[in-house]
Amino acid sequence: MTKLDQSIQDATAMRKEEKASNLKSLKEATEGKEALNAAMDVLQSFYESVALVQVRATKLREVKPEFSAGGYSGNSGQNSIIALLKKVAADFAQEASTLQAAEDAAASEFKQFLSDTKSDKKKKEINQQHNVMSMTSEKASLEQRKKDLVSTEKQLSAAMEYYEAG
Repeated sequence: MTKLDQSIQDATAMRKEEKASNLKSLKEATEGKEALNAAMDVLQSFYESVALVQVRATKLREVKPEFSAGGYSGNSGQNSIIALLKKVAADFAQEASTLQAAEDAAASEFKQFLSDTKSDKKKKEINQQHNVMSMTSEKASLEQRKKDLVSTEKQLSAAMEYYEAG
């Protein structure tokens, strides 16, 4: 029973550490996803305002700007940056989901462990009580038999003396 108590204490300490670690990681993943969503909102607003300015400028000049690296392709950078950020946000969401599932499984497993251990401990306590009662009963019976033996030996000695004398 001492080992069971110790295993419960050890498991509880490990579970507290595991839960704290899982919750910290889950918080970080959630905060990361929220930060990326905020960054995407800022970038989308920026690209929308740049696109509006470019459309106005193009209408005024009716000429597409040329760049030395090649032809101007509008907001193609927007799509790749936003797509990358969406992918990273999806990764954060997947990590958060995985962490939550792992935390739920660990909590369930710990709850089952405590239930099984407490049940086992209760059975052992009942068994121990039964053994103590049996041992007490057997000790009392042994003491009574010792007294009976002493009494029987006295009677036997008296009977032997009577038959030898007579």
